[in-house]
Amino acid sequence: MTAFDDRVLVFEDIDENFKDIRAPLEEELLDELSLQRFDHDTPFDTDGVMDELENRVKSPHFPLLIVLDYDLTAASNQVRREHVRQLCEDHDLPLCIYHRIDSGLEDERRVKVYEEDRIKINPSKGPEEVARDAANIAKGFNQIRNSFADALGTESQPAIPEILDAPRGVRGKLDQYSWGNPGALMGGGPDMNRDDLIRRSTTHLGYWIHNELLEFPGALLNPIALAAYLNVDHESFCEALAYQEPFNNALYEGPFSELGRWWWTPKVDKIRAEHMTDTDTEMPLGQTIFRRLELPEIEQAVCHDGESENHEDARYYCIIKEKSVCEEHSKNPEGWIPMGATRSRISRDELARLEPWTLS
Repeated sequence: MTAFDDRVLVFEDIDENFKDIRAPLEEELLDELSLQRFDHDTPFDTDGVMDELENRVKSPHFPLLIVLDYDLTAASNQVRREHVRQLCEDHDLPLCIYHRIDSGLEDERRVKVYEEDRIKINPSKGPEEVARDAANIAKGFNQIRNSFADALGTESQPAIPEILDAPRGVRGKLDQYSWGNPGALMGGGPDMNRDDLIRRSTTHLGYWIHNELLEFPGALLNPIALAAYLNVDHESFCEALAYQEPFNNALYEGPFSELGRWWWTPKVDKIRAEHMTDTDTEMPLGQTIFRRLELPEIEQAVCHDGESENHEDARYYCIIKEKSVCEEHSKNPEGWIPMGATRSRISRDELARLEPWTLS
């Protein structure tokens, strides 16, 4: 399996910071993958940084995942984040970026633009959480890599729903997500060898799953989005696993599933249907289901748009506020949300705040 080797290669130029994440990273990776730190001390030839960087990263194959500290200004050699980013783009290498809390990075818009096609770890997390997330991201790419490698051994490329173990009812919605990001489904040209095809497919599909499918509720629902879909208060729902357990059979178990909890929407609907009685005219929502299961009473979801005055029937997820919103006080602006993300919207007050930035 030479498209990648089994390394997770970390670009961290400060010894103390690497020590903080090394032990938890190795513990999470176990025997499945290995950890290596890039050598930031050995000088580079200033006339050939990219060529030398490629030679040092390959050993003799590329690593499965590159984990990059955004700020490499303490490195003794000439390698900076722009070089690492370019290497990953040139060779279709998965890239995960994290930020030291003390890095002084305040320009949120610049970070978001920079990380558009790579994976970001929340900079507010501590070293152990950063390490755990990085390890689980590596495991996700490894799962995708293995799926492609196994399938190509039989001369066929696996379908995305098979890699995701997606229910049949959601497959059309997955196609809609991919329309806005054809790179996720892009194969190789006729001259691309097997290793390059596996590497390209693994990287782009991994980005698509992590940055779109899991990020924008529609086919899958995160805990807050599931609470909104069930029309119940998301804080109570997220705090008490008892409300989530009835939907365990709908849990997503595909790549990156160890990073959080997501549920397949069609499977949630199937469970809702199982709780119908002869008197129901439609599938019950959360309050009815939980009452029938004799769980503690839970409040109805309310809209968190600043102008809505707690308008009820808030069954959508605001991707900016990460809270429930109602249809009346939110929008689905073209170009902001993937087509298949039917449970994702933006509250009207957030959209009014953000639109001037997008037009500037």
